[in-house]
Amino acid sequence: MSNEVILEKELSTYLIEKAPYTFEDNLKEVFLKWIPIISLIILIISAPFLLVYFGLGSVLGGLVFLGGASSGFAYWVTFILTIVVVGFRVISLQGLFGRKRQGWVFMYYGLLTDVLMAILTLSFFSLVFDVVWLYIAFQIKDKYN
Repeated sequence: MSNEVILEKELSTYLIEKAPYTFEDNLKEVFLKWIPIISLIILIISAPFLLVYFGLGSVLGGLVFLGGASSGFAYWVTFILTIVVVGFRVISLQGLFGRKRQGWVFMYYGLLTDVLMAILTLSFFSLVFDVVWLYIAFQIKDKYN
């Protein structure tokens, strides 16, 4: 997986080469150390909430359209893309702890999916948060081999 992945070259231009600030090596090491740990903690803490969300979603999924087509669409987009994001984050953990490019790529795919979900559900705060994480991910990308 050493080849560039979708949109990586284009985003590298803006998030690395033209970025107003680039991280120094000591700051990159801090992020390299803590990102996998924080990801694991967030996955563990969010597991019960995700199980409730998926359980209620499967039971009440058809009723969300009673609130209108837009709320039903947003719910199902969020439901499906959340499954994809969690899958990418779980898959990326081993590679992130081992500082392998494969882990970074799966983390990147999870972030891209998050950005897509924020755009489709019109969540401005989530979009800003995801762009910040994309910036951090691209700043530390060169440390993954």
